Amino acid sequence: MKNISYRLATIIAISLTSIILQSCSSNDTKKEAVVRREGVKFIFPDSLIAYRPFGIENFAGRQDFEANTLRIVTFIDVSCPSCLSEIKNWEKVEQKLKKYNVPIIVICQSEDKFETFKFLCEQKKIPELKLPFYLDLKNAFFEKNSSLSAAKNQHTVLIDQNNNMLILGDFTFSKTIENAYIEELNTHNHTLKRNEQN
Repeated sequence: MKNISYRLATIIAISLTSIILQSCSSNDTKKEAVVRREGVKFIFPDSLIAYRPFGIENFAGRQDFEANTLRIVTFIDVSCPSCLSEIKNWEKVEQKLKKYNVPIIVICQSEDKFETFKFLCEQKKIPELKLPFYLDLKNAFFEKNSSLSAAKNQHTVLIDQNNNMLILGDFTFSKTIENAYIEELNTHNHTLKRNEQN
C-alpha cells in the first residue's frame, strides 16, 4: 500500500512539474523579431520594492526609474522554474553592457509571495547578480503595460529617459535582438557626445 502511495505521489509531482514548465514555455514564441514601440510609454508599478540578497554596492534604488538615460527593464516570473533558470543569462548581459553604463531593472512577480525565490537566494541557488531585484507585490507589471506581450521573448524593453519604449524583445533570446539593443545604445552614446561638443 505504501509502495502504491509513493508511486502515485511521484506521478503527481512529475505531472505538476511538467504542467508548470509547459505553462511557462507555452507563452514563448521562437520569433526573433525586434519590435519597435516608439510613442508607447512604459509605466513602473507603484508596488515595487527593492530586494538585494547579494549586497549590491552603489545601489541607486528607485533613482534608476527616473535616470536621465536609456534603461533596460526585464520581467521574470520567479515562481516559474524555467524562468528562474534564465536569471543566469542576465549575468552575461550585465557584463556585455558594462561599458554602456545602462541601468538594468529586473522586475519580479511571484504566486507565492516570493517565499520560494527568497529561500533560493538565501541558499545561494540563484546566481549572484550585481543587480537589485524589484518585487512587484501586486503583480501589476502587465496590468500597467498592457501593450507588452505575455510571450517570454517580449518581457524585456529598452526605454528612454522619458519612459518611452524604444525596443521590445528579450536581449537573452537571440543575437538579432542583442544587436538591435547595442546599436540603439551606440546611437544614444554618439548623440550624447555630439551634444556635449556643441
